[in-house]
Amino acid sequence: MIVSGLIIACFLIFHLLHFTAQVIHPERQGWHDALGRHDAYSLVIVGFRDPFATGFYLLGLFLLSMHLGHGIQSFISTLGVRSRKIAEPISTASPYLAGLIFLGYASVPIASILRLINPIGHYTMGNLDSKIPSGPLQKKWSKHKFESKLINPANRRKYTIIVVGSGLAGASAASSMGEMGYSL
Repeated sequence: MIVSGLIIACFLIFHLLHFTAQVIHPERQGWHDALGRHDAYSLVIVGFRDPFATGFYLLGLFLLSMHLGHGIQSFISTLGVRSRKIAEPISTASPYLAGLIFLGYASVPIASILRLINPIGHYTMGNLDSKIPSGPLQKKWSKHKFESKLINPANRRKYTIIVVGSGLAGASAASSMGEMGYSL
């Protein structure tokens, strides 16, 4: 516990220096988003592109989660809950809860180092195509209906439809689509 506590203390200091005080990479202090606000999102993403920083961060998070699992049990005991009926399920569930918290916090550094998420300034997006028909506004809907391809009734089972809504409208839509042969 002493070694892991010292690693967690170093992790907290590193975390504050890295993201709050920005001493680790001072050249990133002037990063702002399009609205002129401090761009914390891009700082976090670029900060986790460093494998050593990400590895140390994940190690610190793991150890912190282990301490949190033990802390949950100690907290319940401090509240005076010492009966076996309540203490055993909590002692069983607390490592799982700590593991879920670890996975949630670890998802950002892992996604960043795998380049699943990108900083805003460097993000490139493909062309958006809204597929709005050309022509005057009053005729767009008619033109869209005329140009839309119909689904052959024999192919309707190939399409799975998800109906969102549990009221009368959702039930009516699901019933109608089911009667037409769609898979719901």
